[in-house]
Amino acid sequence: MKKLGEHERKAGRVLPPGNIERIYQKFYRLWGIPLTEENIKAGIEGYYKEWKEKAEGNLKVVAKAGERAGLGDANSLMNSIMAALLVEKIVEMIERINKLNILDIGAGGGGTSYALLKELKKADLMRMINRVILLDVDGKALEAAEQRLLEIVKDIEIIKVVGDMHEILSQKESQEESQKDNKQIKQIKESNIIIANASLHHTPVYDKILRRIAGILSRHELAFFGLGEWTHGLWATPVFAYLFFEGAVKVIEGKSSPENEANNLGEELRKLRNNLAFIKYLEQEGNIGELILQMLENEAEINAMVKIATFWYEVIKSANKQGIVSPIWLYEGHIPHLLLQKILKQIGGNLTMQTLRKEDTLNTIAVVVFEKGQNTN
Repeated sequence: MKKLGEHERKAGRVLPPGNIERIYQKFYRLWGIPLTEENIKAGIEGYYKEWKEKAEGNLKVVAKAGERAGLGDANSLMNSIMAALLVEKIVEMIERINKLNILDIGAGGGGTSYALLKELKKADLMRMINRVILLDVDGKALEAAEQRLLEIVKDIEIIKVVGDMHEILSQKESQEESQKDNKQIKQIKESNIIIANASLHHTPVYDKILRRIAGILSRHELAFFGLGEWTHGLWATPVFAYLFFEGAVKVIEGKSSPENEANNLGEELRKLRNNLAFIKYLEQEGNIGELILQMLENEAEINAMVKIATFWYEVIKSANKQGIVSPIWLYEGHIPHLLLQKILKQIGGNLTMQTLRKEDTLNTIAVVVFEKGQNTN
């Protein structure tokens, strides 16, 4: 048996958000490319600022870049649309529901839970809520989330869980665990509504976390999963990423604007539709290659890549002015809409899926209804 190298070992592990070794993992899993120490150092700086220090200035750069790229407050829109779609499904089946136990994965400041509670209140279903569990790696954010939820609910149990989603969702009750931990594990398993908005892309193994979510929900007679996510295929192949970084260099050097380079990228991606060498390369990649070919033929997928490229070029332009050089920071887990659709279908349940904007697939909203007896693979 071949002995695994350092990078391969790192690539095979599930690492939580904020763990700098995920920089190795992302590159090796996608392309099998080990990084130089210089690459790693640059990536660690940006990654550390975003996740460890929670640098306010860095997050403002991202927010401003979103505005300039024309994305608006997409996270809030995903929250409200997903919550409305989810409550619509709940209302349809309300006679089969006793109590609602909600788990918010990657709860952050509570925006997703707040949007859901507002929709439930509008539907006169607040009496159905038994418990809300807020899960995130940032304890301070959860304190703020709790206070936000208390603005509209007073007599509902709110539980804050600080930790990594993989570790928390995979825990099992045992004699080794404390009574408190076993109680928390039991409460999480009792969740019949799980929501996650713009949080699951922080895992490098999307299919695995979705199977864990499906495992919890499929225990119930009836349960619901609501998802809002950034989806695009810009990091799907080294060729796409190379074209992106060609534009990034021009933006950093002040030779072109973010908008121009993003549009140029879109044209280069469209040219690949007729590039026989690239098509042959994809055909050798099996199912993933086939999916990428479908993506190239889909104008909405190209538009999503152009929009996210505009956003990242704006981030790079602003970050460069502040001395932040972090190309690896960009590879934070976003996956193509078509791939997410495929994974969601594999976990079972009745899937409803839509995009935030008709002209692109950059923001995907999905609701999956699980009923006892359905196959969850």
